[in-house]
Amino acid sequence: MHRHLILICHDADGHLADGDRQGVQRVLSQAPYVVDVQAAGQDRYLIACADASCVRLSAPGLGRAGAFRRMTIALDCDRPSDDVLSLVLDLMRAGNFGLMVSLSAPQFIVSQPQHVVSFPWLPQPPILVRSIRDLSHSLETIAA
Repeated sequence: MHRHLILICHDADGHLADGDRQGVQRVLSQAPYVVDVQAAGQDRYLIACADASCVRLSAPGLGRAGAFRRMTIALDCDRPSDDVLSLVLDLMRAGNFGLMVSLSAPQFIVSQPQHVVSFPWLPQPPILVRSIRDLSHSLETIAA
C-alpha cells in the first residue's frame, strides 16, 4: 500500500510561501539517517535511510529557481520507521513546511509553535509535533 504525505509551506498569514531550499538540501545531504539520495526524474528523489527504509520525495522547485511551495513523500507502508519519521520532521523544520496526511484531512501538522496560529481557515487547529513520537502518534490519529 502506498501512502502520501503532503508538505506545504505557508507564511504566518496562512498564504502559500516558498520553503527553505537550502534547509531541505542540508537535511538531504547531512542527516545521519540518510544513507543515499538518488535523482529519480526532475524534482524527484529516492531516499534510502540507515534502517533500510526507503521513501520517494517529489519536491517541485527544490533544485531550480521558481516556486518551492510543496513536497510529497510517498511511503510504502502504513507505519513509517523512526528514520523516515526523523526525515519528515527534519524536512518540516528545515524547510518551514506543514504536513497534511491527505487533501481531505481536517488538521494540519506543524513542527514550530508559531505555525499553530497560521491556519485560521482550517476546521480544526493544527497539531504541534516536537518529536518523532508526537509525529507518529499524530499520523496514526489523523489517518484513523
